[in-house]
Amino acid sequence: MLGSLRRAASTPWWHRSYRAWQHCREASLQLIFPPACAFCQAALQQAESDTRWCDACYQEFSARPEHLCTRCGSLLPNLLTDPTQCPRCRRESVRWDRMVTLGSYRGPLQTAVVRMKHANEQGLATAVGILLADKARRELIDHVPDAVVPMPMHWMRRIMRGINTPEVLAETMAFQLSIPCVPHILTVCKRTRKQSLLPPTERRKNLHHALAIRPDCDLSGCHVLLIDDIVTTGASANEAVRNLRQAGASQVTVAAVARALPPS
Repeated sequence: MLGSLRRAASTPWWHRSYRAWQHCREASLQLIFPPACAFCQAALQQAESDTRWCDACYQEFSARPEHLCTRCGSLLPNLLTDPTQCPRCRRESVRWDRMVTLGSYRGPLQTAVVRMKHANEQGLATAVGILLADKARRELIDHVPDAVVPMPMHWMRRIMRGINTPEVLAETMAFQLSIPCVPHILTVCKRTRKQSLLPPTERRKNLHHALAIRPDCDLSGCHVLLIDDIVTTGASANEAVRNLRQAGASQVTVAAVARALPPS
């Protein structure tokens, strides 16, 4: 199993070259310009520069006072104390075991997710990935993952955006958690319509057999940490988890920057 992960973790030379160029570009900008908060661009004090956040933004993103379901990541009613009674979990079926998220898709967190979809916001994606890794470390202390896998993106969408946000998040989190990042075991087989433009009833059909897992990938007994920037209905995550289970994954945790609120 570990040998399979090491083989799967190898990345094409062109991908390594592109990521190296991105890192060099970010490092050059940091040398030219004084350190600034990844979100609000406020000048950072020396003590703040390592975190990439000013104190105000760090508190906003890392200490959101939300009562979230540990299974699906949804916002729970204030009076509900038992996560197993989550209304969304009882209404919708999910294939994963638990979810780690920084909070609900609203306010500054929503703004950050939208901004991270642009190539010039890789620094923000990296900073958010560090926060998400910190939360995953706390919540998964008794269930340490064996590998980090990003949600795959179609090559054409990746070229158009100039950034693969889930992959940036996954690589950052893998480094912070000291576990392997395996970015190419899940692939997109066909170009689908944009999920956010479809009603919930159409999203599952849109993703039918849209993803595939490498046939030589053996995840037997592995706990996989699946990474995405946002989980809306969960259709994409469910399809990815289905493939990871087929490869033998015994446990799958989804880590997302934000969880969309259910339709009212």
